[in-house]
Amino acid sequence: MLRSLLFFLSVSLASVSPLFAQTTDSDSLKKGWVEIRVNIFEFFVVLDGDFMNAHFIASGDTISVPAGDHTLTIIGENTDNFNTQVTIKAGETATKQIIFSEYPYKPKNSFKTLKNGPNVFISTDKNSRIFVDEKAYGQKYSELILSPGKHLVKMVDPELGSIEKKINVGYDNEVRVAQFHYEQHDIPGAVKVLPGVGFLSNGQYKYAGLTYLSLGALAGSYLYANNIYNQKSDEFDWIYKKYLQSPDRQTAINRRKVADSKIDEMRQYRNTVMIPLGVSLLAVYAYTTWKGFKKPKEGYRGKPTRRYSIDVAADLSNRQLIPALHFSYNLD
Repeated sequence: MLRSLLFFLSVSLASVSPLFAQTTDSDSLKKGWVEIRVNIFEFFVVLDGDFMNAHFIASGDTISVPAGDHTLTIIGENTDNFNTQVTIKAGETATKQIIFSEYPYKPKNSFKTLKNGPNVFISTDKNSRIFVDEKAYGQKYSELILSPGKHLVKMVDPELGSIEKKINVGYDNEVRVAQFHYEQHDIPGAVKVLPGVGFLSNGQYKYAGLTYLSLGALAGSYLYANNIYNQKSDEFDWIYKKYLQSPDRQTAINRRKVADSKIDEMRQYRNTVMIPLGVSLLAVYAYTTWKGFKKPKEGYRGKPTRRYSIDVAADLSNRQLIPALHFSYNLD
């Protein structure tokens, strides 16, 4: 019985082992390695802009890289971010040597961001999926490490569609995005008909500012034009009064012509200046109020989600892992 069992096990292992060997060989054909030598002791390496999976290594270390052409970003504490190209052949190790000769007083790098953790925090509706530059990053809430530069954030709800917001990430700053499909502020419609209130409640402060600037300029112009019109009206009243006091028929005829001319002048000024200004004022008010009621393209601005969590942080001085409390103060 024992012999039969041993024979069965030996046959089973013999039949399975080629499968493992084939899988290993197949994987090795898809990747290679790169040895990175830099004249700084420790640094981060980012492959193809994927800051979420940065490697913290020392000079002379080797990292595994898929076969093909890639961009490596070397990020030291006292140097600018440095990009270099590398071609990896399957199953082989390439060597990349980089010599830094400049150490700026204020280097433009992402070292502190990669050391400290996420620099972009995104909050949205519970059913919305989050995409950054067309790559999915979970649902409702995400904490990301993104490269410096401009990025497009999309929040896609299966029923309500997509909202999007462009963000600009710096070398050493945090970006918080809190955009929602549903309005986050309970403001009565009667209040939102006030100029700019709809934009303010949606967090569209730029449009609110433009609204007040446009309405203010048009209202000021209309008041100025109305003042001129009143002056012309006063002149007409004076002329008409003189007309009524005419000593003879011919004087009355002449003064009546002057009065009629002033009436024509007032009518023309009203039609060419005052009415267009008034219509423009009402049109801007109506359009901005209507836009204030509509859902913005970037969604409704709300409060960021606040979370508490315990993470593991890297102690970069001796390259060991130590427990650390990661604190996020957003309230849901």
